[in-house]
Amino acid sequence: MKKTIRGRSFYEAKQYETTFQFLAGIDKLETFPVGILSDLLSKDAAALYRWLYESQNQSVLTNVLGSGERELSLSYSATTTDYFAAGYCLAHSNCTWTIYLDSADDVVMEFLSKGCNHQLPETGISSQFVLVSFKKGSITDEGIRHFLTIPRPLLQSIEQLDFSSSKLDRRGCECLAEGIQRMSCLAILDLSGNLEIGNGDAVKLVSSLHSSKLTKLDMSGTSISDPDFECLASYIRSSASLEELKIRRTKISVKSIDALCKALNINSSMRKLDMWGCQLTDLHSVHLGQLLREPVHCRIEKLVLTSCNLTSNGLGKIVTGLCDNHTLKELIIRDNQMNDVAVATMLQKNSSLQRLNLENVKLKSVAVWS
Repeated sequence: MKKTIRGRSFYEAKQYETTFQFLAGIDKLETFPVGILSDLLSKDAAALYRWLYESQNQSVLTNVLGSGERELSLSYSATTTDYFAAGYCLAHSNCTWTIYLDSADDVVMEFLSKGCNHQLPETGISSQFVLVSFKKGSITDEGIRHFLTIPRPLLQSIEQLDFSSSKLDRRGCECLAEGIQRMSCLAILDLSGNLEIGNGDAVKLVSSLHSSKLTKLDMSGTSISDPDFECLASYIRSSASLEELKIRRTKISVKSIDALCKALNINSSMRKLDMWGCQLTDLHSVHLGQLLREPVHCRIEKLVLTSCNLTSNGLGKIVTGLCDNHTLKELIIRDNQMNDVAVATMLQKNSSLQRLNLENVKLKSVAVWS
């Protein structure tokens, strides 16, 4: 049976130039097939959010958005109506939202002034934020400070924060540290690609994590130094929830890796350590070997040492520790310089290792793996 829309069949109405024009022609919103609207939502979400805002019909909004996961993306090109529509949908839905904001102060402030804070009540909010992303842009401490003014229930519901490559600096980190203490559900924090973070800039931010239930932390590609690593080690010692740490392409000193390994040795929650691209000397390898050889509470299952400039001597020190290790299941050591087949032979002695990646490592022989 055809659905009639102001004298036109549904199939004719689909020829409207935009989703909004098509939806504007619907007479009986409550009886229109929800499946069709949901399909439109996946194809042109922004237009549908605007239409829901213009219609001001709570029952239709509830039926169309449901209670599942939805995405909302706002950028420089967003209009005033887009911001109002975002606030309206957040305020009146029961959805779990993933929010993508161009990491720019103007976008954040417009989202708050015309969207969230303009229409959302302080209490009685059914929506939740799963992920809020500010990646690949530029956001200052002022933008972060404004973002932290969103209603408390939404702030507390945030599970993931993505600030990757957003040009965070010391003041931005300090503002973020204040907000993290109010995010009781935060589980994943991505700070990767922020070269501006270094020389102690992350100390206050990492210190704020002590009261969190974080499971994944990514500080890859930052300029963190000894004071930051010392604070990170302190956090790891006390954390009972952190499962994954990424510090790819960071300049970690021997002093810092010593502190990190000692912290990991008494941490029972960590499962994955990713040091891809860290330049590790033989002295670095000594500390990693000791961590693997004499674990007290350490339960690391995956260790990534890709492109770490490891030599045969350095890897030998790490592998020696593996002989008595029964928790490590996966070791990624591809793209390194070692070429001693004896090291590979030693790896065979580890009974718990389930996966080994030696790609682009020029061993004299690989017969030991057959």
